[in-house]
Amino acid sequence: MNFNLRDILQKKEEPIGSRLSDEQLEKYVADNIRWLGHASIQVTDHERTLYFDPFGLDHKEKPADVILVSHNHFDHASSEDIGKLVKEGTVVIGDEATKRKLDRYIIDSADYVLIKSGRNVAVSGIEVRAVDAYNPCKEEHPKGEGIGFVVNMSGVVLYYAGDTDFIPEMKRLRGIDVAFYPVGGGATMDVREAAQAVNAMKPRIAIPMHYGSQFTDSQGDFEIGRLEDGLKFEKLVESQSSTKVLVLQRNRASNRYMAPF
Repeated sequence: MNFNLRDILQKKEEPIGSRLSDEQLEKYVADNIRWLGHASIQVTDHERTLYFDPFGLDHKEKPADVILVSHNHFDHASSEDIGKLVKEGTVVIGDEATKRKLDRYIIDSADYVLIKSGRNVAVSGIEVRAVDAYNPCKEEHPKGEGIGFVVNMSGVVLYYAGDTDFIPEMKRLRGIDVAFYPVGGGATMDVREAAQAVNAMKPRIAIPMHYGSQFTDSQGDFEIGRLEDGLKFEKLVESQSSTKVLVLQRNRASNRYMAPF
């Protein structure tokens, strides 16, 4: 059955992914999902490879069929890293501000598909819906200048929050099999807020990201979250809900990054 992402929001029918047992869904994550550090996620199936916000890649990865970019900040919209993944036929999906940020080489060598919150696209049999992602009370991510994604890939429904706080729009998102949440605080949710988002959305599996990253720029060093935030998130969520938290190992040699000067 082909599941329409609009039905996730409107609660019209049950997602295909929910037909998997808990054990089967955990095996799907183990076999098909890798955390590449910071907010970078790779999802594969037998035929396709999808990336969310590739950044700081430190070794060769599989070429991408689809790359989803949530917003135009340097640690999410990285022309250098997207360039490492582009092949003939690669599609990059993001908003207008992200398109302006990426190098002309990326735009010329990949198909760039514009999307904004509330819109759907389908690429290579993968259904993608852009959803809101923003800070209600902070300056870093104003509403309308970034997005998250709900994706149906191989019948499993994924949610990628992007850089966001816990926002009211999350309460409308149901039927999610695997959800990726930033937990490092600062310009995104911290552990407590991310746990609130889980309680509101009730995904079957939650995976923390965007934490434990150390950056160096012209002003010195700064950190986004702590290395232990993933385990704190796991403990808090599983004490409050039936959602299973999987803390993935970082598939990167180091948690240190260089920020542009």
